[in-house]
Amino acid sequence: MLAELADGRMQEIKQLLLSLHEEDAAFRAVQVCRQIDTECIMSDEDEVGHEAWLARSHAAEHRLAWIPARTGKGLAAKLRYALEMNGTDLGDKLVEQVLGQLERWA
Repeated sequence: MLAELADGRMQEIKQLLLSLHEEDAAFRAVQVCRQIDTECIMSDEDEVGHEAWLARSHAAEHRLAWIPARTGKGLAAKLRYALEMNGTDLGDKLVEQVLGQLERWA
């Protein structure tokens, strides 16, 4: 069934998948942090270190993309993931964004 749906409608499906993340503040926070950090580290000399950091950042973004943000369980999962990243700017930003989302729901 997915193949039938996907046939000739890939752009529409991609837009739908992207729209699922529009309300996800934590996912957007990861994207923004990654963009800023990418711009900052490109001017430095440590290419191997930066590639490793970008790989970790991309993995975090990918993981967050698959955690739903429209449910309490999804937000709790995002907070748990942020706590795993304890002490990092990205983890702090995730906590801030998820708490903001919870406050808007309240």
